[in-house]
Amino acid sequence: MHEPGHIAGIVGPILTALGAGLVLLSAVITLAKGGNTKSPALTPWSPLSRRLRASARGQVQIAPEELPALQAGAKIWVRQRWQLLLCFGASIAQFGSNISAPGPRRYRFTIAFTAFMAVLALFTERRARLGAAFLASHPIPQPANPPESPKSPGEPQPGSL
Repeated sequence: MHEPGHIAGIVGPILTALGAGLVLLSAVITLAKGGNTKSPALTPWSPLSRRLRASARGQVQIAPEELPALQAGAKIWVRQRWQLLLCFGASIAQFGSNISAPGPRRYRFTIAFTAFMAVLALFTERRARLGAAFLASHPIPQPANPPESPKSPGEPQPGSL
């Protein structure tokens, strides 16, 4: 441990709190943006995910009946980009914890954990880019605009006469 008043006793808890705040922010933004899913269809090894990756790279033809499912999956991947804050925040929190209470096992764990979070961040970013590329090449059609209402209640609408 550090001597009382040592800077690590102040910086470590601050970094841990900052990291925890980023993890919480990531969760809130991901939920708000609609990037959360419990669907097993979007696990990395699922047929839908493999098909979406191949389609985003232009390697396969897409049947019209599977396009909506692929677009929905790509949209979720793009919205999950905010999970990068989770990876970054968890790594900062672990680093702060390592500063507060250093030790050889904690040091090794921090290195392994940070490497794991870096791999997850790269994976998340890659999926978000593939999803964005897929949506750029296969845009989701927007609904038509509703008809305009008349300017005043007494004014006749076109085609009503």
